[in-house]
Amino acid sequence: MNALASVLLRREVAILVVILSLLVTGGLGYFARNVQQDDDVLAFLPQGNPDVARFYDINRRFGGLNVALVGLEIDGLFSRSSLEQLKSTTQELNDLPDVSYALSISNLEDPANDPYEGLTLRTLVQDLPNTPEEEEALRSHVMSQAHVVGTLVSPDSKAAMIYCFLGADVDQRATANA
Repeated sequence: MNALASVLLRREVAILVVILSLLVTGGLGYFARNVQQDDDVLAFLPQGNPDVARFYDINRRFGGLNVALVGLEIDGLFSRSSLEQLKSTTQELNDLPDVSYALSISNLEDPANDPYEGLTLRTLVQDLPNTPEEEEALRSHVMSQAHVVGTLVSPDSKAAMIYCFLGADVDQRATANA
C-alpha cells in the first residue's frame, strides 16, 4: 500500500491521472449528448412478458393509462370566482380535440337519494355560492364526499385536480402542450 501511495504522490503520475480523468470525462460527455429522456415508466417493463402484453392490450382497448392530470392551486376554492375559473378551465380542456372528457368537481355527477324518484344524478356543484354561508355549505358538502377529497380536491381544500381522459392513439406530449 505504501508503494502505491508513493507512486501516486509523484508529480508526473498525479498530472497523468488528472489528464486521463479529463479525457475520459470529455469522451463520456460527447456520448452524453445523445442520451434521450424517456419519461414513460412503462417503457421499462419487459416487452416479451405475457402479463405486460395483456396490460398493454387492456390499455389499448379501454384507455386506462391515457389520463393527464391538471392541478390548480386556488385560494378560496369554494368562492364563486374560483369555481367559475375551475368550471371554465374544465370546459376549455373538454373542448380540446384529443381530450375525450375532462373531469373536476365542477362537472362531477353526484348521486343523490330522492324519496320520489329513487337515486338521481346531479352535478356536485350545482349552484355557485353567492354568500359566505352558501360557500361554507358547499365546502362542507364537497369535503364530506370521501371519493372527492384527495382525488379532485386536496384535503386542505386549497387545490383542485382536473382529470383529462385522452382519446386513443393521441400524441400525449402535444396534447399536454395544448
